[in-house]
Amino acid sequence: MLSLLHIADWISQRKSTAHLLFAITSLSVVPAAIGEIGAFSANSVQAFGLWLRWSHVSMSVAAISLVLFIRVYLDPGRGWLALLVVLSWCVQLSANALGPFGTIHGRSLASIERVTWPVANVGLQAFAVEAAVRHWRRGGRRRAVVIGGAIFCSVLAGGLLMGLPQFHVTRIPFAASFTFLPIVVAIALELSRDAVRAASTVCQDEAAGASGGFVSVGKDTTDQDVAEEARDDALAQLREALAERDRALAAGRDALTRLESLEQGPEDRVITPQSELAAAGPSYGIFGTRSDAMRYVLHRIDEVAPLHTTVLIEGETGVGKELVARAIHARSPLKDRPMVMVNCAALPPGLVEDEIFGHERGAYTGASRIRKGRFELADRSTLFLDEVGELPMDLQGKLLRVLQDGEIERLGGDKTFKVSVRTIAATNKNLASEVERGRFRPDLYYRLQAYPLTVSPLRKRREDIPSLAEAFVREFAAAQGKRINKIPESVLEELSRYDWPGNVRELRNVIERAVIHTTGDTLRLGEHLANPALVTTGEPEGYRGKLKDVERRYIESILERCAWRIEGTDGAAELLGLHPNTLRHRMGKLGIKRPSLLRVVRPHG
Repeated sequence: MLSLLHIADWISQRKSTAHLLFAITSLSVVPAAIGEIGAFSANSVQAFGLWLRWSHVSMSVAAISLVLFIRVYLDPGRGWLALLVVLSWCVQLSANALGPFGTIHGRSLASIERVTWPVANVGLQAFAVEAAVRHWRRGGRRRAVVIGGAIFCSVLAGGLLMGLPQFHVTRIPFAASFTFLPIVVAIALELSRDAVRAASTVCQDEAAGASGGFVSVGKDTTDQDVAEEARDDALAQLREALAERDRALAAGRDALTRLESLEQGPEDRVITPQSELAAAGPSYGIFGTRSDAMRYVLHRIDEVAPLHTTVLIEGETGVGKELVARAIHARSPLKDRPMVMVNCAALPPGLVEDEIFGHERGAYTGASRIRKGRFELADRSTLFLDEVGELPMDLQGKLLRVLQDGEIERLGGDKTFKVSVRTIAATNKNLASEVERGRFRPDLYYRLQAYPLTVSPLRKRREDIPSLAEAFVREFAAAQGKRINKIPESVLEELSRYDWPGNVRELRNVIERAVIHTTGDTLRLGEHLANPALVTTGEPEGYRGKLKDVERRYIESILERCAWRIEGTDGAAELLGLHPNTLRHRMGKLGIKRPSLLRVVRPHG
């Protein structure tokens, strides 16, 4: 029935060669199957040979027409391969036509057939697979899947049907023609689908007033598949472009809203909500990144974070070296483990080695148990050595051994432990000068210098002050349960004029006090900053001399202002933006001592 329908379609169109070739294929499979059944039920050798010859001739015709159908329908582009397969099946057809019991030059045709049959069959399958693959690459994926799947099913069916008699599952010893059934069914479904699509195209053309006529099946429908996939890709790109446009419009509306809020007056700098900052992207917990210096720092963080390289962060006290270290750890492969921190300046000299390397039981009086050092606790993680320039000289060698060999020894022990630690060091000193003065080991300095990273002081990146002030206002307002939405322009100008010797830490303390003083929704500074950075032509009074003398006089003035109170609220350490232990260490280096409250009165005369 399928064959007659496709022959009728070929007669009506006169140009659909694919339908004619498929009709020949399907018609040839029927007598091939009949011949195999007849050979199985034959009662004599002559009848068996006649039925077998009929079956093999039909099978050869079906194979040749199938090769030509694939050549026309899929247009694989390799005509020589199709020609070789057709010639091999023609040899098979000739051998079968002469009869399975004939001879050529004394050789049995049956022996020739045993050679040509597998060669022709494998050639047909290889040609069909190659055509399906080439059709897939050109974009006709559905048709390639259908044809390739049908060939796979036919090979599987052939193997099963040929093997079943050996296991006594079926009595039919000849079933080769039945392996063509998956291919015939698959091609019939695909041609029917093409016919439906062609008919729908004609109906659309007639509805649009176009001239009638059938769309040819074969290469034309392949081009239609390619066109439809190209259309789908174009639609996907259009949807992506529309989504990008919507995002750009949303960003433009947000910018316009902020601009309108800023145009309300110079006194209204609207503080951006935390939710909008989170949506803007990750900043590693670092605010104030509008300056080129801080953008470069973020670039360096992205560059070194994925590596296991030792990092040395340099910068003045209070610039945010610890935040940079945390950002490097958060972007590294070790981010799932906690970062271990050591402040070398905050530890007494006698406890630094115990804190960093640990001790064995009985190492000294009171050491009743084993204690792991920070390097052992940071194994397979990151160790942050803050103020590494304060490390005593006798411990710098042990630190160098850990950095080079990854080996440590606890205090009071002789056993060596292997550790894998990513070390990040920070210092507010000029280590190169410390090396020249003999206060820091040069080999350790060059080992730490594997990847130096410098954080600029706040006075050299004043454009970051407004965003930093906003971040601190959000933080302290939320902690104190206040709602502060605006920062006056006069406050920002005063903050920008100040030199900030304590850098970001000092700015944070100033904003915290300002939030405490503020009662409304607009920030009020509540104090006048003592050291505005005024531009003058000469040296400021009281700041002449060497840097060490200037630093000593400035610290003494702050101490006198605070009544020599170092710690606590409004203490000298808070005003300077320093850790109390760091301030004490500097006072000792500069020879600053609190004046005695007792004064000896010399008698006159």
